[in-house]
Amino acid sequence: MGTLRRYYRTTDSPPVLITEKCAEKTDQAAIRFWAEIFGTIHIGTAFITAFILQLIRFILYSIIRPLTVGILQLFADYFIKPLLSIVFNALIQPVLILLYNIATSFKDLCEPIAEAIGLFLREIAHVCAAIRIVEVKQGTAPPVACT
Repeated sequence: MGTLRRYYRTTDSPPVLITEKCAEKTDQAAIRFWAEIFGTIHIGTAFITAFILQLIRFILYSIIRPLTVGILQLFADYFIKPLLSIVFNALIQPVLILLYNIATSFKDLCEPIAEAIGLFLREIAHVCAAIRIVEVKQGTAPPVACT
């Protein structure tokens, strides 16, 4: 029949030991044990984290937000609006009315002078219009016969 050929081995092939199998099982059991422990801790920390986040959300939405909006509204209604009203009525409006009155008075003062200058310039314009070198008439005129 056939002969068994035996080849020379270049690497060591130690036998499988029972202690190695036991060590692998122990390692897997330890990994699973600690995974369960930390999984339980993870559940607890997730619960505590969710509690803290919801507590902060409650504080911000139910307490801080209405207080800030209310404080800003009260501050605007009882401080900023009256302050702006006082500043406008006491400082800005009188100055603007003064400037308007000055401008109106200046216009009323300059109006007769402007009319006089206008009349003077109108007369000069009539004199300049009378002195023309070439007269151009628009439109059709009947032809003039030469005699």
